[in-house]
Amino acid sequence: MGYFNHINRLRNISAITALLALGAVPAAADAQNGVLRVGTSFSCSSLNPYTTTQSSCLAALRLMYPSLGQASGSEVLPDLATSWSSDDKGAVWTFKLKTGQWSDGKPLTAKDAAFTFNMLLKHVNGPTARRARAIANVEKAEAADDQTLVITFKQPTSNAVGRLAQILIVPEHVWAPLAEGDGTKIATFPNDEPVVGGPFKLARFAADQVILLEANGDYFGAAPALKGVGIQFFTDSTSMVQALVNKQLDLVTPLPVTSVEAVKKAGITVASYPGLRFHSWLFNSSENQKAFPEIRDIKLRQAFAHAIDRKKIAEVAYLGFATPGDSMVPKVTGDWSNPKIVPETFDLDLANKLLDEAGYAKGADGWRTTNGRKMSYKVLIPANVEGAEGLRALEIVTADFKQIGVELITEQSDNATIAAAITGPDNTFADSTIAQWGWIPQMDPDFILSVVLCSQIGGLSETAYCNKDYDALYDAQAKEVDLEKRKQTVWQMQEILERDRPYIVTVQQNNVEAYARGWSGFIENPIGFLDYTSNRPFMSMKPGN
Repeated sequence: MGYFNHINRLRNISAITALLALGAVPAAADAQNGVLRVGTSFSCSSLNPYTTTQSSCLAALRLMYPSLGQASGSEVLPDLATSWSSDDKGAVWTFKLKTGQWSDGKPLTAKDAAFTFNMLLKHVNGPTARRARAIANVEKAEAADDQTLVITFKQPTSNAVGRLAQILIVPEHVWAPLAEGDGTKIATFPNDEPVVGGPFKLARFAADQVILLEANGDYFGAAPALKGVGIQFFTDSTSMVQALVNKQLDLVTPLPVTSVEAVKKAGITVASYPGLRFHSWLFNSSENQKAFPEIRDIKLRQAFAHAIDRKKIAEVAYLGFATPGDSMVPKVTGDWSNPKIVPETFDLDLANKLLDEAGYAKGADGWRTTNGRKMSYKVLIPANVEGAEGLRALEIVTADFKQIGVELITEQSDNATIAAAITGPDNTFADSTIAQWGWIPQMDPDFILSVVLCSQIGGLSETAYCNKDYDALYDAQAKEVDLEKRKQTVWQMQEILERDRPYIVTVQQNNVEAYARGWSGFIENPIGFLDYTSNRPFMSMKPGN
């Protein structure tokens, strides 16, 4: 926890010299000086916007880089763009931009924005693949002048502005040399001293430990109320909560549900509200995984789904701060979530029957076998994301699976290790079987539905699931501007995922967050405080009650 002792590196902020040192001053004093100290169990190992998938990293990058707009629920609010309009066909979009400046003093113009989008297009099958879906159907980007950006789509595209607003605009003079040739330098660029144009600039970054930010005096927009931000990453949730109670942190996200009552007793505000985050089981769907071919059996996955007691997990593991899950498009998204998809019943008799029918015989010792091998599977779980709640959930499932003759063995480690174990060397998906992890989708379903595209194997895919019919429906919804027609297509896609079950969604978790006295402006945000689509949660926070 000593990393906040380095806050004196927050240059040009005389008011906060050493104020982030843990325990140096009470939280109220920090609030009076405008320094927000955030603690989270979500780690951040890279500030490269094209390689990281960690929501905490992307949330920090949202504070440092401009975008055309910032998400606000299902709407998009202006950011670098002051306004936008399209032609009659909805294929050509024109954005009017503010006058800005990068932190190294060079002008921030429409040329940087055009370069960013064209770089993504050029390397969409390589180092920028993880951002590919945001530029689906984009043909080109042009700077008509320094304050006018024109983006041409190959065809009208659903939620065009929302998609484009997801892209962080980077300085051409920094990234152009990296984008030359095959662009491999894009993926290896550490970006640990980024040239930025957003409301904050980086003072210090230590991977998986701390990010320190200071207000950017050259920001093109209204200055944030915060003078500085410190985000500390904890592997031990108990230490994180203790730091909050001891006034060494001002805000914790997510707050472990077991700590809610103790934090309230300490006079700290706890916010609990429906969010987008869900937890799930994910199955290796790749034919490269040959040791356990039965994992691809849909009937086996159906049986497993009926052996997961979602209600007990929500009530016992998450202490009621969750609800049984069903679809990868959560119910909080409203009409985008297919109402026909509901959680499978918890029915161990039915699960046993389905496994019997599928030919997985149970031996005298109670364990099932297949191909002369006991049905025993490692379940990979990232400790610092799933936390104690996730481990308790897995314990519940493990006990119930024993009753259907299937052994589960927990394999717990850090995010990076588990992610590497899931995908395997060179994204071959040759060894893993099951993992327990979660996603934080967006209000628009496009992003979460893109995770299971064939094209995302080697990108966002955790399952190597590939279904050409599903991909065709994704392309159809991506270009459908009629909301009702698009909704019907999105519902069809959810039905395919329910049938094939690359994921079994177990619970939908509430956003549970806590903030100390002396702060105002906290907003209940569907993604949570560390919003990777918007800087609004931080920009909204103000010192004072």
